[in-house]
Amino acid sequence: MNKRTMFMIGVVSAALLTSAGAVNATPTKNTIYVDGTKVNGAAYMINNNNYFKLRDVAAMVNGSSKQFEVSWNETNKRIDLTTNKAYTVVGGEMALPSSAVKTAKESKASVFKDGNKADYTGYNISDNNYYKLRDLCKDMNIGVKFDLATNRVDILTTVGYGEEDNAGNTTKPTKPTTPTEPTNPVTPTKPATPSTPSQPSNSDGAGPNDTDFRSPGDKGIKSVKMGSEYTRYIYYPSYGKYSADYQNLLDTCGEEIVTKTVSYYTYCSQTDQKSVLAGYPIQILVKDERLNKETRVCAMTYYISNPEGEITIKMPKSIYERALSGEDGVFRVLGTFIERSNSHALINGQEYQINPIDFSKTDLRPDRPTAMELTLTPM
Repeated sequence: MNKRTMFMIGVVSAALLTSAGAVNATPTKNTIYVDGTKVNGAAYMINNNNYFKLRDVAAMVNGSSKQFEVSWNETNKRIDLTTNKAYTVVGGEMALPSSAVKTAKESKASVFKDGNKADYTGYNISDNNYYKLRDLCKDMNIGVKFDLATNRVDILTTVGYGEEDNAGNTTKPTKPTTPTEPTNPVTPTKPATPSTPSQPSNSDGAGPNDTDFRSPGDKGIKSVKMGSEYTRYIYYPSYGKYSADYQNLLDTCGEEIVTKTVSYYTYCSQTDQKSVLAGYPIQILVKDERLNKETRVCAMTYYISNPEGEITIKMPKSIYERALSGEDGVFRVLGTFIERSNSHALINGQEYQINPIDFSKTDLRPDRPTAMELTLTPM
């Protein structure tokens, strides 16, 4: 065997070893419904199966009898799922997937359900773990079905896995009564103008299944109803105010507190409109182990009242230095659940996806800072 042949065999062998365990993940073209309501989800197709983030599915079924919590066990380096427990929103759930085909590698993460190891087929895509929807639904006894004619996936919390045909219409029809002879119609009265709903207070707000980010004394902002069967809400801090956890960090960290003003402008990805859209809420999440070792935590909410503007936020100096160094995702801007249950916003009657974006080091630098682009995608 000559040297050229041996070299070619070596190249091919190396390529095969490099690609072992890697497959293409294509953004799903299926529409996703939960109990009849259309939702978003960063889902991918791998070998003709839908793969979802565990947190996305947990957010979708939250508030139902099938709800479950997702947490990262740092000690044992594993994902823990706890059934019959409300899911804690961390931000970024049910976002739109990338439009590009991704490379997926077999996930090395372990998943445990109620303390027992689960057998889910999983892949890592862009540093996120995705799991086969049917594996998860079967183990959680959640109904799931696929309509090939319409490319529609239905996740059903009202029935168990394998009982999808029993879901039917969840509204029980009433028996029609014998019609009576109509009377002369009366002139309808003019409806009264609805009053503006009041903001909830801490004392009459959060229930045992709710998520409450408010500081004491802050009435805050109540989200739309989360979940399909059981009422659950998120209570955000009032616009421009800090969450209880973040305010406590500012008060107790013992560091110099840095006040930074970040400029922004809005941008519509479909129409290429810059600095035109406004009138929607956002939340700013912060990543710091003193707040949570696993996930980002809501630091504050802000209302984008103008298409160009500034956001002022205080931060411990150590957090500022991490963000200024270019560390990924120290501060992240996301949509909220204030107007829509899937982090969307309604602007001039049009629903938009608020795309996540981080405070970049150039946005925070003291000299010639850049402006952050808040990108919106029409739905």
